[in-house]
Amino acid sequence: MRETLLFTLSLIILCYTQGNSQESLAISNIPEGLLKNVNSVVRYSDSYFEVQSIGKGIHKRKLAITILNSKARDEAEFYLSYSKLRTLRNISATVYDDLGTPMKKLKKSEIRDYSSYDGFSVYSDSRLKYIDLRSNSYPYTVEIAFEYVFDGLMTIPGWHPQSPGKYSVQKASLNVITPSDYKLRYKTHNVNDPKISSESGSRSYSWKVENLLPTKKEAQTADPYNGSISVLLAPTDFEIEGFKGSLTSWGKFGEVRQLINAGRDELSEDQLVEIKALLAGISDEKEKIKVVYEYLQKNTRYVSIQLGLGGWQTFPASYVADNGYGDCKALSNYTKTLLKEIGISSYYTLVRAGKAEDPIDKDFPSNQFNHVILCVPVASDTVWLECTSQTNPFGYLGYFTSDRDVLVLNENGGEIAHTPAYQGDENAYVTKGKVTIDKEGNGKLTLESEFNGLSYEYVDNYSQLDEKDKMKLIRSMFPVNNLELNNVEFSEKRTQIPSAMLKVDFNARKVAKVSGKRVFLTPNQINRTEYIPSKVENRTSDFKVRYERNVIDSITFELPPGIHIEYLPKEKHIESEFGRYEVSYEKGDGYLKYFRKLSTKKGVFDKKLYEDYVKFNEDCVKADKQKVVFVKST
Repeated sequence: MRETLLFTLSLIILCYTQGNSQESLAISNIPEGLLKNVNSVVRYSDSYFEVQSIGKGIHKRKLAITILNSKARDEAEFYLSYSKLRTLRNISATVYDDLGTPMKKLKKSEIRDYSSYDGFSVYSDSRLKYIDLRSNSYPYTVEIAFEYVFDGLMTIPGWHPQSPGKYSVQKASLNVITPSDYKLRYKTHNVNDPKISSESGSRSYSWKVENLLPTKKEAQTADPYNGSISVLLAPTDFEIEGFKGSLTSWGKFGEVRQLINAGRDELSEDQLVEIKALLAGISDEKEKIKVVYEYLQKNTRYVSIQLGLGGWQTFPASYVADNGYGDCKALSNYTKTLLKEIGISSYYTLVRAGKAEDPIDKDFPSNQFNHVILCVPVASDTVWLECTSQTNPFGYLGYFTSDRDVLVLNENGGEIAHTPAYQGDENAYVTKGKVTIDKEGNGKLTLESEFNGLSYEYVDNYSQLDEKDKMKLIRSMFPVNNLELNNVEFSEKRTQIPSAMLKVDFNARKVAKVSGKRVFLTPNQINRTEYIPSKVENRTSDFKVRYERNVIDSITFELPPGIHIEYLPKEKHIESEFGRYEVSYEKGDGYLKYFRKLSTKKGVFDKKLYEDYVKFNEDCVKADKQKVVFVKST
């Protein structure tokens, strides 16, 4: 049986390594249709993964890309990362001319090796190899092959043969070989289920695609795959550095994550003295949690720790207490330990963080997360803590981790929960003030802007900035001509839904434009809408608006004597299922009051409504550009 298995694997590997090398890479062998409106063509992209056991695997990759012009120049550069648990070997590469004739073979001395240190990491065994196959003679083809050895199989690389971009794919394949008793899990998107075959002692899963035309990413798509081909892979049972687990459910996944971190939540009495002193006399549970969180912020800092099992295993709480730093895992575990020591339960929580990250696939339990936060249930609420931030207000998550599904590790192993979403009124950005205009059109502006909820993040770091960067921020908030700052005041309320107030007094040139007897004024000086979504013909996917917001401006313009209004735009009211826009004016002797409110709604909308969404934004942009015309009486 063993001889049969070895023969089968050898045959597959032989086909993998030799099959494409026998195929000519001449440009003339590319079907004409694949050359239209592209900068490059993937001639072939073969991915082979061999599962040797629940804890060992080999991933082989071989691909060839034809670079047609300088716009695809960067596609001839390769960055291959590796680490203790994922070693890289057997790198080879060749550059071919347009006839498919080899021009250059990669030498080992040409492979550059770098640390993956990113400026924050203190502990990391992650490195990368950089390979530059670029040429200035177009067109040309680069071919590269390499393989990884996996020590630990909590994750198996997925297959994404094409992403949106100006390139086509001639051929691509994925082959996964497992022992016959190994239970491979997979989920396909926009591609058929695999062809499965079995030999004595092994099982093969294979996918193939050919002649893929270029695809374009649709703006704000609600489909994380955006119509592209994808295969997600995951084990049923796995082993990593001696830890065994299962991915049959989120609960099972949560169990092994907790097992990996077991026994790392202990602190000595000496390490608890200071925090217990701070809590003396406090009886309110939520106030205790706040004290612990603010203690964490004052006494620790974030660093990345990626060492061996460090992608999943936290440093002990005692280490953080002694050294004052840790990554998201370590800082969350440390906070959890502090809370445990004062009798408050909390839960280590896995999240896919990022302002524009796609949601996790709840129907496919697997390692889909890149960050850790802390969930703290209290009597009438749940507090969520971002333990890596030294500036976040207590209980505030913000763009980075709010409004998404997460995995809370609890007594049941792990359960999917949803982090708080900040609603439109909570995210209000309100500006009011006065603009005094002289006869040359210059202005003196006194404005107060209040930033609430997610809008708070526009100015959340203001207090930590130096004077130069504070000025940059103010100029970005108030984009008027030649701003000369007279005074600025900043205050904030660091609550779970935080807010900040920025009061500014400044002069600016040419707030209004003077031309002969006329004066032209754009009332919307500071919060002009400029975003118009890209137009998409024959849209195929529904679209998503991620966040709600309310932007409100109320500005009084004081006018110089001797001018009166010649033209005043009509009041504007735009109603849509995507939001509401309104503008109104009030004129009087020597003044003009301007009121504007833009409210947007979040949600997933039918693709048929996308043109209406584009038009709503176009109408708002157009309305924000409206001008008032004054004329001088003398």
